[in-house]
This record gives sequence, C-alpha cells and structure tokens, in this order.
Amino acid sequence: MKASERNILRRGFINLCLIISSLIMLASCESGGGANNGTHDLNEYGLDFVDSRASEQGITTDKLTLWWNSSFGSEISLEKFVHDPLTSRYEGVRFETVYYQDPVVGDQLNEFELSVFNLIREEQIPDIVFFKSDYLRFFLEIDFLQPIEFESLLNLDTDVLRDIRSVSPDLQLYALPFGESKTGLFYNRQIFDEMNVPYPTDGMSWDEVISLAHQVADPDQRAALVIGNYDGVGSQLELQIYDDVTQSLDLTSENWRHLEELARSLKGTESNIDLNANAPFGFGEAAMVIDTVASLLHQEYYLNLHQIDWDIARYPVFRDGRSLAPGRDYFYVGIPRKSEHKEDAIQVVRYLMSEEVQSEMMRMGLASLRNDIAIDQFGASTTLAGKSITSLFHSAQSESLDHRHEYSWLGGLVRSFSVWDDVEIIRSVYEELVIRDISVYTEAYRAFIDEMRARSME
Repeated sequence: MKASERNILRRGFINLCLIISSLIMLASCESGGGANNGTHDLNEYGLDFVDSRASEQGITTDKLTLWWNSSFGSEISLEKFVHDPLTSRYEGVRFETVYYQDPVVGDQLNEFELSVFNLIREEQIPDIVFFKSDYLRFFLEIDFLQPIEFESLLNLDTDVLRDIRSVSPDLQLYALPFGESKTGLFYNRQIFDEMNVPYPTDGMSWDEVISLAHQVADPDQRAALVIGNYDGVGSQLELQIYDDVTQSLDLTSENWRHLEELARSLKGTESNIDLNANAPFGFGEAAMVIDTVASLLHQEYYLNLHQIDWDIARYPVFRDGRSLAPGRDYFYVGIPRKSEHKEDAIQVVRYLMSEEVQSEMMRMGLASLRNDIAIDQFGASTTLAGKSITSLFHSAQSESLDHRHEYSWLGGLVRSFSVWDDVEIIRSVYEELVIRDISVYTEAYRAFIDEMRARSME
C-alpha cells in the first residue's frame, strides 16, 4: 500500500472516531448527563453542544441580557411584546432584563447605579437594548450600537429606515423600529349625542376641536378636553426654543405664539371636579381626550365596565401653513457593539421583527412598521376593535420626538394659563424652570459624551 493511501485511510479513521465520540457525547447530553444547564464543553475538539431547544432556533447561549428603559412605564409592555414571544420561542434561554434609568431626572443628575451613564461606565453592557427616539443620537455619539445589516430581510417601511439612517453621520442603520406609539383624539359619543353636538372628524384644526370642547363643556360634571400628552403638540410646532449656546429661551417666535394661543383657548374646557387621575375617559369624566393609544388601553377595563360608547378622530393640526401631524414616536431595538453574544442577539432581534411577532404586537395595539401587516389588524385583540383606527394612521409628519426633554414642561405651562392671567409672569417662571432643567440635561450629556470619547482614546 502506498504512503499516500495509508495517510488517507488514517485520516478517515481519525474522522470516524471523532464522529463516533461526538455522537456518544450528544447521547449523554440528551439522556441528562453533564452539567452547566445543558451546555457541555468538549474542549478536546473545540465543540459545544447547547440545549437542543435553543440550538434548534439558532441560539448558542443559555442567557441573554436585555436593557429596558424604566421610563417606558405603561407605554409598552415588556411582558406582552418581548418576554412572552421570546420565552415561548426559546425555551432553553433565560432573558434577564435590566431596567435602566434616565441619567437626568428634572434638574438633578441621576446618581443611582442603574442610571444609563453608570451602567455604561461600568461596562455592564447588554446583548439587546430597547429605547425611545431621544436616546438614538446619544447612543450614536458614544459609538454604543452595532450597525444593522439584516434589515433587507424584514420587509420594513423604507421611508422610516431612511429617516433613521439620516440621524447617523455615516448614514448607516444602527437601530430598528420595533414599534410605533400611536396618538389620537378619543371622544365619548354619548356626551356629544346628549349635547346635540357633532362628533370630531379627521382633519380638524386645534381651533375647531377646542370650539367643540366649549360646546360640550360642563365643568361641574366633567372635563370637555383632556390633553394627556404634550409631546405631540411640541413636535407639531417644532418647538426648539432653547439655544444651548446662549443658554436662553426664545419666547418671541411664531411657534411660541401658537402655543400661547392654544393655552389661552383651553380656558373653560377644564373640570371643576377632581377627575380620576388614571382613567378620566374610562370613567366617563371627559368628553374628549388627546393621548396615546397606550394610555387609552390602560383604561380598557373601565371603558368596558362603564360601557363607554366612544370612537377615534385624527390628532388635530395647527393652521399655520404646514398642518403638521405629531412627530412619529418609535420604540427602537438595537444591538450594542460590545454585546457578548452578538450572533445570538441578531437571531433574537430578527425573530422579534418577524411577521409572526409583529402581527401579534399590532393586534395588541403597538403599531408595526412592516409592510406586510395590514392596518386593520391594529388593536384587533383590544377594545380598539371595531373603532375608526384608520384615523390613527396618516402620512403627514414632522420631526421625530428626539427633543422630548424640551417638551416635558409643556403640560404645566399650558395649564398655568388657566390659573394666571399675566402672561409675563408665566413666561418668567417657565423661562427660569426650563433653562435650569435643559441646562442640566444638556451639560450632563455633553460631559458624559466627552468622557466616553476620552476613554476610547486611552
């Protein structure tokens, strides 16, 4: 026998032994032998056998860490939209959630260990992170996110992806729109019928909606109009009134004037009674509410309990020559550059963005950005079923809500006009408050970004 033939036979015999050894070890895994939660390390051959239930789904680890913003509150359900589908799909994987906190609360720097600043400083980096629009630029500036290179597999709205890319200096995609929070005008049909006032309709201006509110006003019984979320108002006016260079407010702009007019016109639409703080619409204590779908669904039990007859109209616009809708408010999902299980994270994110998961999410009232999911599925598993949900979907838009730190004070400002008549007092009080809050916010972010850049150069 030639030497070459002997070498071939020897290699074949060695490979056969390796295969037999692997099969024996795999059989041992399946029969319950071994340790380490179903993971068995075959160091001699560099092979890993992971719990088969996870391995079949492309996952090679038994634990993945998720970051979830504690300020999401009831806006989006971690259990319904993330944990339930993941634990059902990946039975052998533990999904550990860290509820990270905003770095600035009001005018105070958040020093707690779960502040996003402190978590990043300590390099307690997750495998997957969920965040809102106002975090995207920050994460990009500290080079926190891994570029997304599988979006073409997800059938997502290309216009939305283009908008997200435009935020990045290199125009790459660093986050995916996991879902969109929808906002609308919800009205109590019974109250309008009793007052013989026509229902709100799509395309109404703020002036027209407030005129309806005055017609159904009955302060001793209810509120005529409750605006639960002023982020949308701020984005419609594109209020960016704070100049971080001069650290001052511009209270003379046309957009500021529109805000003051809105605030004054709301006087008389409020209630003289104490409303149920969490569910005024669900208790029949408000004729109209302008708020997020998530806030409405938070009142679902009471809407059904009190048999409230209600429907939806489109968010009102300002007649300022632009008629902008509120800025679109996305929940993002991304993968950090320093994720320890990057390939597994990709598989999980792809599953969360799949038609299967996104369709169910859509039925529960969080809008999907996939092109292959019909609008009429939105809210089908909730009290939204049978309502005019198309009013929540429209093409007009303004900027995304990445200036929410400038809008957080709008509610208090507008409500102050019903207490004080002196506009100059209101301006002076809020100028001091807003400058203080935004200055702390801006300086904190700038200092942290500088710190991270200096660390990366060490």
